[in-house]
Amino acid sequence: MFFNNKCFMLDIKEIIAQLSEEEAKEFGKVLIESKAEKTATLFKLLQEDGHSDKKILEILSINSTAYYTLRSRLYDKLQDFMVQKIDGPRMDILEKVNNIDYIIFNYPTTQAFTILQKFETELKKYDHPEYLLKVYNGLMRLSKGSEQYFHYSQLYNSNLTFLIDYEKAQQLLGDFIRDMGAHLLSRNPDFIDRLHLIAEQVNELSQQYPDSARIYILYAIVSSHYQLYLGEEEQEVELEFIEDIVQKATNILKSKKKDHFFGSLLLLFNYLNYRYYRKYGIRKKEEEYHGKVAAELLKFLNGYGFYAIPTRFLNGMLGRALQRGEMGALELQNQKLLRQYDIGPDDLVNYFNFKMHLALSSFYRDRFDETHDHLNELRNNVSLKNYPHADMELRLFLAINYSITGELEMSNSLLKSINRKLKSIDYSEYENLKILRKIIQSSLRTPSRERIRKALQLADEYKRLNTGPYRLLDGLDLNEELIKKMIRF
Repeated sequence: MFFNNKCFMLDIKEIIAQLSEEEAKEFGKVLIESKAEKTATLFKLLQEDGHSDKKILEILSINSTAYYTLRSRLYDKLQDFMVQKIDGPRMDILEKVNNIDYIIFNYPTTQAFTILQKFETELKKYDHPEYLLKVYNGLMRLSKGSEQYFHYSQLYNSNLTFLIDYEKAQQLLGDFIRDMGAHLLSRNPDFIDRLHLIAEQVNELSQQYPDSARIYILYAIVSSHYQLYLGEEEQEVELEFIEDIVQKATNILKSKKKDHFFGSLLLLFNYLNYRYYRKYGIRKKEEEYHGKVAAELLKFLNGYGFYAIPTRFLNGMLGRALQRGEMGALELQNQKLLRQYDIGPDDLVNYFNFKMHLALSSFYRDRFDETHDHLNELRNNVSLKNYPHADMELRLFLAINYSITGELEMSNSLLKSINRKLKSIDYSEYENLKILRKIIQSSLRTPSRERIRKALQLADEYKRLNTGPYRLLDGLDLNEELIKKMIRF
């Protein structure tokens, strides 16, 4: 099967870019040892920046048909390489479980029964209920007509019920993260009502299966997000204290870290610990867990979107870089993310957060044209019609940027559109926005010291009001330096 389109070219380049340096060397060695010289050359060329399709054709001395055939082969070899690297302590037993039919048909009944009972013991140890279902089905077939048949049919049915509830818990987690993201972008309180309902449902499932580590971990994720995202006065569901939840979940994960599911979620709980200590101002612990997440940032951003809104971590990175004078290092990190973070408009909340992070990073380095490009790319690529809070944040940031670059008509036009949007919102007065709008409006008039003095007074009022669920533009410090840039005095 050949892929003769630009989308495939981007996919294979992204896959290659996401290989670690060690993996790239190992894969290159595999190609050379298999005597796939042209494929190895193509791999090397795709690793390098700046080679167009035309240039690659010239280097390889092939036509376009042969080129896409070669790319398809490279893609297949990459797939094989990545699959072969999958490993884990349970792979042998899981592969054997998939051969239950062969065991039943080809082994004496007593031997087959003994083997399947061993599978049962091992799978219980590794907490793999989906594979246990196959084992109980096999044991039912082997014990047909005996007293043990009823016993294994009961185990099969209870395990099936558990799997259905476990899938429900996973779906509820996905719904929770989706609705949390929708609230983050819209600030519509209807989404808060949904978060209450989901937290209550997951809590009930956890109580129904008190011995299930898997369901407790899902409960811990939802409960932690619920308590970290909502203010104490907003929370309606009675849950364990978040510190107890996270500690218990972390202990479970550490005890089962050889299992890919549990072991991989340690990074998520490092992030939840970071947010907990950040929220409650415990700086030493915040630093510790920030470092743990930052060390695996790309993995966290790319792999944990089902369990969190990982781009929320970027706001803290920007604040730290500003405080420590490390904006150069942050820029290098951002360039790496632009190459290797697999994000697009379909993942709206993370795409919005990422583009705003890039825009703020450029803004604080006085690269206002770059800021403009990031914000307009965001505006052109997504529809924020149903997410008025994010829409107003984007327009406000653009208006501020335009006021600095002297494009006053564009800034004024955006302010008018914000006024229209504000009239359509019935769940907040947005007093903070009204003050910020006055500051931007003052930047459109003739500059003067008096105008700066009044704008600074308004900025103090804005900072006082810009708290709670309707706060705007986290990460943008409306200080004296910024006010002077806006008024251009």
